[in-house]
Formats: sequence, structure tokens, C-alpha cells
Amino acid sequence: MKQVERAHGGTARRLLFTLLLFLSIGAAANGQYYQEVEDFGWARGINFATPTLVDLDGNGLLDLVVGSDDPGLGRWEQSAAGATTFRRIERDFLTPKSNDRSAPIFVDLDGDDRRDMLLANASRVNWYEEDAPGSARYELIDDHLGGIDAGSACRIWFGDLDGDGLQDLLIGSAQSYTQRHIQSSRHGLTFTKARNIAYAFWPQYYHAPLLLDLDGDGLLEMLAGGQDWNIHLYRQDAAVRDSFILVTDTWSGITDAENAVCTVADLDGDGLLDLLVGTKGGHVRHYRQPSPAALDGWTMQHENVLGTWDLGMKNSAAIVDLDGDGRLDILRSEVPFESDENPLPVRHFRQRQPGSYTQENLGVLAGITVGIYEKFTVHDIDADGRLDLFIARLRGGIEHYRQREGEPFLFDLVTNRFLPDVTFPAFLCFADIDANGRLDMLLGAEKGGIARYEADAANSTTFLSVSSEWMRPSGYQHALCFHDLDGDGLLDMLLGDGGGKLRHYEQADPHTAQFDLQQSEISTISVPQRAEPMVFDLNLDGRPDIIVTDGHGGISLFIDEGPNTVRPPARAIALQLRAPWPQPASDLLQVTIDAAASTPVRLSLSDILGRETGLVRDVDASAATSHTLALPVRGLVPGVYMLRVTQGGNMVSRPVIVGR
Repeated sequence: MKQVERAHGGTARRLLFTLLLFLSIGAAANGQYYQEVEDFGWARGINFATPTLVDLDGNGLLDLVVGSDDPGLGRWEQSAAGATTFRRIERDFLTPKSNDRSAPIFVDLDGDDRRDMLLANASRVNWYEEDAPGSARYELIDDHLGGIDAGSACRIWFGDLDGDGLQDLLIGSAQSYTQRHIQSSRHGLTFTKARNIAYAFWPQYYHAPLLLDLDGDGLLEMLAGGQDWNIHLYRQDAAVRDSFILVTDTWSGITDAENAVCTVADLDGDGLLDLLVGTKGGHVRHYRQPSPAALDGWTMQHENVLGTWDLGMKNSAAIVDLDGDGRLDILRSEVPFESDENPLPVRHFRQRQPGSYTQENLGVLAGITVGIYEKFTVHDIDADGRLDLFIARLRGGIEHYRQREGEPFLFDLVTNRFLPDVTFPAFLCFADIDANGRLDMLLGAEKGGIARYEADAANSTTFLSVSSEWMRPSGYQHALCFHDLDGDGLLDMLLGDGGGKLRHYEQADPHTAQFDLQQSEISTISVPQRAEPMVFDLNLDGRPDIIVTDGHGGISLFIDEGPNTVRPPARAIALQLRAPWPQPASDLLQVTIDAAASTPVRLSLSDILGRETGLVRDVDASAATSHTLALPVRGLVPGVYMLRVTQGGNMVSRPVIVGR
């Protein structure tokens, strides 16, 4: 995990530089070693989240691997054994050549005791394999497994559908059918095309089938999300195993999960299943089974277990100290779905204390609404001690609001015709770039040009055009900010673009509006799209940090650490249950336990109702070592079971799947 921790001395001080977009930091050391912080909610936003649960490294904690419409797969891990919360571990666990909103699945494809990952890309099924058991490192073996034409935006299920001992590969996609391919032989790498899955009622386009026996009756249920905002529940036809009967098209009353992709496990080992649902807006929601074997009535536990800033698509943000208490306020517009053009209230977050990476949710910023594509910025343009807020509206024109006297979280409309001729979209930035005492306003336009305006007098709210095309960098949708990053008296300009990249420019001399492109580490910083940079000394260490918001709803934090970074020690775990193998198991289930020298270890297997199956093992743990056992599961009813290991007062558990 890329986590940055630092000791801070001294008392909290007011962050006066948040009222100005630039401030020289004097002789402060500037290492220019930017490290991304991927904890405390700071993270890249994603869209079309496609989650799956697996223990990649066998440490007893479930990993949440999330695909999206970006190439990289993100990786989160349970914050502790049995927890329902997750911490981000890797921003890019795997970066395939392309991605098509597909969900990764983990299986034993070829029976070599190394986990395989199947990931559909560009209408093909890509086959990856870990380079060693439990390594969490995967290599591409075949980018077109079985020669299967998977279709676009496909999602895969792999298991024995009809109990014939051969695994079935089901593929839901943008097409109006669900493909079925049957493995030609046990652990074989070729597949035979079978007839498509038959439905009594078609689930949806872009559907993602998840099959498992939820109620333990021996028949599979299917949860299928799709382009609509609900989830369909089906039950397998007992006579025709590749046919499914609709139970309900609004499963558990869910009507706000567009492009839903589902994954299931018992996260906390309580015998009740947990469902994680990925949505188009990039959230992964957590639902919980109300009672053992319940098919419906699951209830939401958390709206986004990823724990990130992700607030939707193509929105905007501004960061400023609204009330001068030394804590930064993070203002974020919320646009959950691309089709929603209705302005929504701005969400208001705040640092818990000066210099802290953690934040608290204060709700909404009263009186301000921002819609899709609309950008806003905050600055005290007339130096009257009250902040001004500007919104570039979708229909054109810029609105100007002013902070209410004595009410720092309230803003009143001054005019809706501030630069009325400006067409949308536009990104505003204020700074006196030529140090002449008159504030400059830079306006980035959709097609790449940057216009420059200047106040007609010091502290004026009237701005006049200086140049309609002050700069025309390559790219489009430019957003910029100014700061003297290295304390040399020259302003640095950070320029984000629609492709998610940052470019670094520096002023030619202190009194000019000319900026020259620089080669620096800043150029390696990127987000998925629509990068909007801001600069603050967030952790009060004397070095400027870079915050980048993105069009996928994320807010990423890059700390200038310098050369002397201190990392926290790795956590030690006394009792571990590694990932049981294979999954699903039809004969023997291999179980490996790591235990410290202590009291005996007890292992048991229970069904989803909590009833023990009779498979109980006691292990001598008088010496600290690993213990591997083979549990015979042949004869058990196919379905989900819970494997529990206890030693003294410690308990770890894992869900396992028994197949035919």
C-alpha cells in the first residue's frame, strides 16, 4: 500500500495560501519526488466498476479486484480478517493492453495448482496465470483463449453448469444473448460452442451473469445486471440446466445500479452472504443477505466500499480553506450518471485537522448546485476577505457568487452574467501571473485554447480581454493552476488536459506572462481523464503537494516526499488461512494454515446456514509452521460453504465453493 506517514510538529497554523493560488515557499527544501497517496479516500476515480473477490496472496484477507473502462485493474484488500471494509493496495494491479469494461474472474483453468485469471478484452478472452502459487503476480499466457469471439463489454462466469464434470464458460456482453462454451476435457484449453443460454425473459444488454446456489437447493440462481438500473434474479430450470426462469426483474428493490456487475462472498464469516455490486458511476456497493438462504430482500450496507472520493462522472472540484480554520475544505460536484444533466448540490468535505490526510463529510454546500461538465473555482478576487465562487454553466456564461458575511459556508449570487459571452465548457483560474498588481483570469476552453483576461484595476471585479488565445497547447479541455514549486521566484504552471496528463511550465522571468515547457517528474503524474491540478502544502511539511481531480470522480493526492521517505512496517498476522484450492472443489479441497506455536488449531466446514458438515480437523500447532490438509468434499451438495479455523480466541474464515 502506498501510504505516506510523517510526524508533524508545532501548532496548527492558518493556511493563508489557500486564499491565493500562489505563494512562495522561500528556502524550503523541495525534493520533487512525488509519491501518490492511495489511502484515506485519495484515489483515482473509475467508471463502470467490475468487482471480483479473491485472496490473491493467500494471507487470509480477501482482495477486491476491480476492472473498469480504464486499462488498469485496481486492487483493494480487506482491512482485517472478517472485515467488511477495504484498503487500496495497488492502483494498477494489472495493466492489460486494453480493457472493455470487463470483469476479471479467477479459476483453475488447467489444473496446475496455479491460479488463472480470465479477462475479456477487445472481444477476446485473455488468459493470465500467476507466476507462482500465491504470488499475486500474473503473466499473459494467451490473448485469445479457445479462439472465442466474446463480443464487446463482456463479462464471464466459469463453472460446471450441468454437473457433467466439464466446466462451462458463460459470456454476457453487449449482444442480445449469453454465450455458452464447454471445456472439451477436464482442465483442457479448448472449448466447444454450445447453444446460448435460454431465458424465460431476456435479462438486459451489457449483462453480467453471476451463478451460484443461493438457497442450497441444488439448483443455481443467476444474478444479472445490465444497462438498466436494476438486477434480475433467475432460477435454473431443473430439467433443462442451460435454461433460466425469471424470479424477479427488480431483485431486492435495487433500481439505481446501472451496468451492475455482482460478486458474492461471506466477508465477515457470519454465515450470511455479502454482495458487492459495481456500477457505471464507479461505485462498489455492499449488500447483505437478510437471513441464511434468503433469495431476496438484501439490504445495502455501504454505498461505496472502495472508500474513495469517487462521486461520479465528468464533474468538478475546488479546494480552499473556506472559514480560515487551517483545515482545507474539499468541494466536489456530484454527477452519478452521464445522462443526468440536472445540477446537484456541491458535496462538502473537510480535513479533520490541519496537516491531516483524513477528511470528514460535512454534507452539501448550501445554495450551490453544479451539473454535468460544469466547472467551478473559488478565489477572493477583490481582496475583501470574502471568497468568490464562479461556475461555468453548461448553457454558456459564468455565474459569480460571493461568500456571505459571517457565514463562510453560504454563498449569494452576485451576477449570472460574469463574462456573459463565454461559451461552455470553460475552466477558470485566477493569478497575477505578471506581478503588476492586477489579477489575471485564465480560461481553458474545450478545444484546447487558453484565453487570458485581466482586472481593469487592482482588486476589481471587472475583467477585460487581453488575448483570446494566450496559449494553445496540444490536447484539449485544459485546466491550469500556478504556484512557485521550487521557491526560485518564478511561477510554475501545471496544465492538465482531457487525456488525464499533466504538463509543467515555468515562467521566463517574474514579470512576464510567458511560460516555457519543462521536463520534470510532474509529467509522470496522470489520472484517467480531465486532469484538474491544484497545489497545496497539504501535510504542512514545507513542500508543495499536488492534488489532481479527474473526470471519473476521483481526487488523487501526490506528496512531494523528497529523498528521505519513511515507510510503516509490514503487519504481522499470527493465524492465517490461505486460499483453499481448487475453487470450485468437487473431490478434495486443499487447505493450508499458518499458525504460531500455541494451542491446537481446529478446522471446520459449515453450510451457509451455519450447520457443520461433519468435516472437522484438529491440527497440532505445538510448533510454528504451515499445515496443509486435504478435505474430502465429494458427496456434499454443490453450493457455498464456510471454512473456519480457530486457535484460542482467534478465528479466520473463508468462503469455498463445492461443485459437482
